[in-house]
Amino acid sequence: MLSVSLSWRVFCEPVARRFERLLDQFSCVRQLALTNCRLDPPTVVRLSRALQLNTGLYSLDLAGTLLADDGAMLLAHALQRNSSLRVLGLAGNGLTGRGCRLLVRAIGKSRSVSELDLTDNRVGDSGCVALAQLLATPNCPVRRLLVCNNGFGVGGASALFAALRRNSRLVHLEVSRNEIGDESSRELMTSLICNRTLRHLSASGCGLTTATCCVLARPLQSNSVLRVLVLDHNQQICDAGVEVLADSLRYNSSLRQLSFNQCGLTPLALTHVLAALHFNCTIRTVDVRPSNRTAVANDDRSHGSVTSSPTAELSRVLRANPLLRILA
Repeated sequence: MLSVSLSWRVFCEPVARRFERLLDQFSCVRQLALTNCRLDPPTVVRLSRALQLNTGLYSLDLAGTLLADDGAMLLAHALQRNSSLRVLGLAGNGLTGRGCRLLVRAIGKSRSVSELDLTDNRVGDSGCVALAQLLATPNCPVRRLLVCNNGFGVGGASALFAALRRNSRLVHLEVSRNEIGDESSRELMTSLICNRTLRHLSASGCGLTTATCCVLARPLQSNSVLRVLVLDHNQQICDAGVEVLADSLRYNSSLRQLSFNQCGLTPLALTHVLAALHFNCTIRTVDVRPSNRTAVANDDRSHGSVTSSPTAELSRVLRANPLLRILA
């Protein structure tokens, strides 16, 4: 297997011709990464033409190449005729809803791409609706989807979460750094009750509050497949949110990582977690590190007083679950 990786290069016509020949003639090229390279339109055309004929390429990473929607159109045309590509990285390419819809249509026809990274684009709600339609199709090929920082809100998130009810393939979903708020959490709650494949869910920096934690507590009690839940950098999640989600750990036997890093927490959050972990021996990592702002405010309030440390409780929990890591 041959892996080719280039970054921060400017592609001219002679170089583009060499790459086209490389992909045409050498089926041993399985991974190609051109991160942050400058691809002019003729180069994209040649790359698209080569992809249509190539039957060996497994992974293609075009992060930061600024394809925009026109480049996505050429790439989508090639994907419809390619049956070997499994991993497609398109982070930071200036894609909008139009480009996303073109790619989704091509992926749906080829049914080969299983990992799609659209981080740091601008697909918006319309792009998310297209992705949701793909996820809801029978035997959807995508198993890992990243749509972090894509400028969508409640509508886009609700569409994605609702699609999980009919999806039986997706195992990894990241929607971080989109202002989805609490309004879409009802759809997520229903999906986590129905879904039997999703193992990793990341919603960091999404403007979530304690209300979302209250909504998610119920499905976490019965969900038996989710392994990782990341809710970092949601400043409106407070100790009460950690308490209600931690309480669901008493009944959950699948979750391995629960993260609230840089949320609006105080040391009381750790106490809530430890109380729940007396009944759970499967979780491996819990992160309740507060944001710097919260930590400073807490120090100011506790100045001149002595706060008790839950050392005894922590010792008992670690004896019962020696693989546990608590970040506080």
